[in-house]
Amino acid sequence: MNPITRILFVVLAVVGFLASSRACVAQPCDRVLCYFSGLENAIQWRIYDPVRCTDRLFLELPGEASVRWDSSLSRVEYRVGRELFRADWKLGVRPRRVAVFPELPAIEDWWFNPDSSRWQFYTMAPLAETPNRHAYEDCRAELWQSSRDGMDWHLVVADTESCADWYHPMLEEGARWNPVCASHMRRLPTVTSDDLAPAISGDSDGAELVEDSSPECDEPLYYAPSRTVAGRGVLFRYLSDAAPEPTRPLYPVHWVDRKHGKRVLLCGPDVNCPDEITPVHLTEECGLLLVECTWDTRLVDVASGQDVKLVGSSSGLRAGAIVLGIAAFWGPRLRP
Repeated sequence: MNPITRILFVVLAVVGFLASSRACVAQPCDRVLCYFSGLENAIQWRIYDPVRCTDRLFLELPGEASVRWDSSLSRVEYRVGRELFRADWKLGVRPRRVAVFPELPAIEDWWFNPDSSRWQFYTMAPLAETPNRHAYEDCRAELWQSSRDGMDWHLVVADTESCADWYHPMLEEGARWNPVCASHMRRLPTVTSDDLAPAISGDSDGAELVEDSSPECDEPLYYAPSRTVAGRGVLFRYLSDAAPEPTRPLYPVHWVDRKHGKRVLLCGPDVNCPDEITPVHLTEECGLLLVECTWDTRLVDVASGQDVKLVGSSSGLRAGAIVLGIAAFWGPRLRP
């Protein structure tokens, strides 16, 4: 076999493998999958495009990042440790560091305030238990603001609040989080992955309680149909009434093909009733199901129930000799 024929054979084999493993998305799709893989201090931020079936390196980072986009979805901002960066949302960018946060135990949220043209962040932590104060009863809330260059910070306001606000994502539906410093917290609007890809739950459109749920289980069994593929869906246990715990899916999670009576375990162990309330996060975009499980993170083709292999999935996120899996989330399509 001459060299040109050999190269052509290899190319055709690779193309055939990709085509057999998963066809690219045919319908319009305005999402990409972002994910982190690599060593804990040398992480690749990669982007899988379901339309083109490409898996490309976006940035190399010194650690895992918290990510959000501006309202036009043309620019991304991300925080790695104490450093905050901005970059255009396209390949080949050179990020710009815009702020360095002070050393504090936690940062609940950060944003850019157009009134002051400064960065701000909010932190909240429980006060120590005393004979007159129960644990997690009162919290200290602080609002900080940066200098114009984002390098120096000063405390704007601090107060004591009920720790119920510290658990604000777990409050009953309709409750509003209104910290004492809210009047100082106007912000430029941003978009998060949660805004782009709503989580699958027992309240999703078309979700139904499965009648043959094990009666001995505290958590009922739900089926949520796919938004894009008829007859397919996901089956999961669902924690719906365990305040102050938030409502969420639980394992075991199965991909289901109701038309052919098939199902595939995606997040286990495969037991009748989970023995713990470990959270599972499920989202579907572009005909792909993202399953974020304690043991693994998987991207599954809804039509076939098969895993979509990502370039960095085998290496995952590593901390020393421990493989932590990948950290994945949905983002908007990259700008040209």
